This record gives sequence, structure tokens and C-alpha cells, in this order.
Amino acid sequence: MRHHLAVHLSVFLSFGLAHAGPLEDCLEAFEVDEAEQAKVQTQVEGLSFDEIMQLAATPESAAKNREMVIRRLNLLSRASEAGHLPSRWLLITWSRIARDLEPPIDGYMPPPSSPEWWRIIEEMAEADFRPARRPMIGRAKNCGFYPGREVMGNCSEAEAEEARKLFFEWSTKAALAGDSSSWEWLAMFYPHLIEKFESTPEDRVQAYAWTHLSEIPIYDFQHDPVSVDMSANKRSEARERLRNDEDRKAAKELAAEYERDIFPKRILM
Repeated sequence: MRHHLAVHLSVFLSFGLAHAGPLEDCLEAFEVDEAEQAKVQTQVEGLSFDEIMQLAATPESAAKNREMVIRRLNLLSRASEAGHLPSRWLLITWSRIARDLEPPIDGYMPPPSSPEWWRIIEEMAEADFRPARRPMIGRAKNCGFYPGREVMGNCSEAEAEEARKLFFEWSTKAALAGDSSSWEWLAMFYPHLIEKFESTPEDRVQAYAWTHLSEIPIYDFQHDPVSVDMSANKRSEARERLRNDEDRKAAKELAAEYERDIFPKRILM
């Protein structure tokens, strides 16, 4: 008897669903054989962590795991080729896992962070597959605001300028959809843009509005005196960047609009 493994899939099924064939492949890739699972549970019952790891390292266990990974990769690959974006995203994750096996299993996805890998991520983000936005945002942030870091390959000034534009473009898309982490990124990096690079009155207005939104308390600890003071200071700093009454009026109106229309859509990530 089998049942569908819910981990990951419930998050992704709302994004980019294709017809039933690819979806069924994706679900089948994570099916669990309950009889086999019960057998394994009996084998490890009462064992220490080290003993369980030794059991998992036996040739028989390693062969079964490898067989499972290959089957999962094949099903996800087939669904991905049919245009099912959740399967493509899961294939990216499981391709990394497969490369760590001995010997490695390769050929399902380009190497992580290679130009081909980034092209796939960008295509998924362009197709409005929301989980793919996050690596795009992180990449643009690193190149745009920390271009001299060796890990980024020392982006040129022109590349950094373009990356900053992409950072705000991708972050704003995610933020408007309710991603609260992107509210915080925008509240953090708009001031960075204003203080260190060229900026416009619109940038200062956006900085205030996103700061306001990101500082609306959600958790209990945000109501303690220290958190309240920190939020007040951030709002005050954002207000001080506004240079005239027109900017202040626009910022106040935009902040109210974001609180009314975007805050109820918040996704805590």
C-alpha cells in the first residue's frame, strides 16, 4: 500500500501546474511504499544514530537509495520536460543530492551556478514561478551591492548597475505578491541605493513605504520596548530621507496603500 509524500509538494502544487500527466509523474516520484517503510522502521528501532548510519552505508542500503534517487530523477525529469515547473524545481534540488552520491549521478541538470543553470532559474522566474525569484534576487543583490567580492567574480561597474536594477525589479515583484522577506530586502537596500549610488525621489518614497510595511509587527516579540524603539528609529530614518513636503505626502500615501493592499497577502518565508 502506498501514499503520497506531502513534504514539499503541498507548497509547489499551486505554482505552474500543467496537465495531469506531468503532475502524476511528480507525485509518483515521492510515493512511499508503506510496507518497505515499516520494514526499515523495524530494522532501526533501538539503534543509536551511529548504528543507523552504519546500516545506511551498507552496500544493500546504498544500492536501494541509489535506485530510489534514479527513479525519482527520471520521473521529475519527464515531468519537467513536459513543462511542469514544480517538478523542474524539485529536479534542481535532487540533482544536487545525486551529485553527492558515490559514484555521482549526473546529467539531469547543469552544474549549480553555471551559466546554463542560471538560465533555467531565470526562465522559471520569468514564468512567474515564485520560488525561483529568490536565487535571482540573491544573485542580483550580491553583484549589485557587493561587486568587488571574489565570490561574485568581481562584477564590473556596468554589470553592478544592471544587477541593482534587476534586484529591485525581482524584489518588487516578490514583495507585491506578499513575500515579507522581500519587504525587508527593499527596506534594507533602498537606503543603500540612496546613500551610495544615484537615486530619485521615487526611490526615497519607496524606501519609506517598504520600511513602514516591513516594520508592522507580526510576532509578539515585536511589541517589546526594544523592538518598538528599533522600528521607530527605522521609520524616522526613512522619513528623514524624504526631502520635501511632496515626497512626504507621496510616501505616506504609498505606505498606507501597501499596508491596505499588500500586508494582508503576506507570505512569511
